[in-house]
Amino acid sequence: MQTPHAPEPPRLAILVPTTGGCARVASLERRPRLARSMATHVDDFRPLPIAEGYHRLVEGPLATHDEAPTPWHLALTERIDTGRSWELPVVLAHRAVARGARLSDVTEADTVIWATGAVDAALAPAGEARYLAEKLAHSAPSLDVAGPRAHFLVAADAPDGALVAEAAGRIGGTAHTFSTFEDIERMLDAVIGSRTPAPANPPAGKGEVRTAKPAAILIRAAVLAALAAAIAASVSILGEETGTGERLAAMIRMEQLTAPTREACIDAVLSGGALTARRLPLDEPVVEIPATPATCALRFVTLGATPVTVRFDDRLQDTLIAADAPVGRAITVVNGSHYTLVFRASPAGRTTGLTLGAGGREERRTLAFGAEDR
Repeated sequence: MQTPHAPEPPRLAILVPTTGGCARVASLERRPRLARSMATHVDDFRPLPIAEGYHRLVEGPLATHDEAPTPWHLALTERIDTGRSWELPVVLAHRAVARGARLSDVTEADTVIWATGAVDAALAPAGEARYLAEKLAHSAPSLDVAGPRAHFLVAADAPDGALVAEAAGRIGGTAHTFSTFEDIERMLDAVIGSRTPAPANPPAGKGEVRTAKPAAILIRAAVLAALAAAIAASVSILGEETGTGERLAAMIRMEQLTAPTREACIDAVLSGGALTARRLPLDEPVVEIPATPATCALRFVTLGATPVTVRFDDRLQDTLIAADAPVGRAITVVNGSHYTLVFRASPAGRTTGLTLGAGGREERRTLAFGAEDR
């Protein structure tokens, strides 16, 4: 009996229009060995002038949606030297790859997305989407090839948004607008489907399909089996302690990130700027988080080689970006990485449940936020 093949991942071309031309996201790959995220021209190793801004975008707003935050390498088909309108299409590329989409060129893509605009710390529109007529003109050759496969996305309050709708109508495409990050997610749900795990190999974008050799598969299976046996042997009958007896709260550090004002705090998260970080001990069942003028994030950093999962209950859901992963399901923080939970609204005076997990064990804490000083 033949085993049915897994469905092919959707192929997506993401256009990045500028006043000087029209670039495309050629590839987007995790690069754990990089010191920081990098943006380059395709097939070049030298960072583009926007590389610093891209690193800040990955480490700030996008990190709140990444289950295993690591550096990324973004490759574009054309140089982009200035401005911030590349941010929206790059956010779309990250969120599409998270759904398992494969980046492609316009000719082979199932769907072509044209988007322009800057984003803020909550991945909502920041400022006005400008020069739309000029950007549409530069993009016309690619859009004509895309035809009805084209989808357009700009801020709902873009002054010349009607021009985008006209361009979409001319080629039989579809125009979308967004006011919040949730609008971006809904568009992608409609265009390419809901989130599915992205394949580990090959990386999203250009590259060869890599297949593990049979010997490597057997070795990997043996290692995993030995690891599973070791974990099972180290867990007590009650499942409360590992062989080392190390408390989970000692395996991860939780920090409160603050600034003099909430606006300054959000700006720093977006730009990768310095924030005041206060370590919060996790030794007690109830963790009191002091009142501050603005708490915009909690950061979790592993302290050893063992991955630790972090999960919150839904009591703070209305203060977080809706798609933030640790509400209702766990995020794994691996060695050498961190996870930052960003608040879009103040958690002052609220409480929530935090569950830490590792090695088959769980520890629970209640976080109690003080009221903000006025």
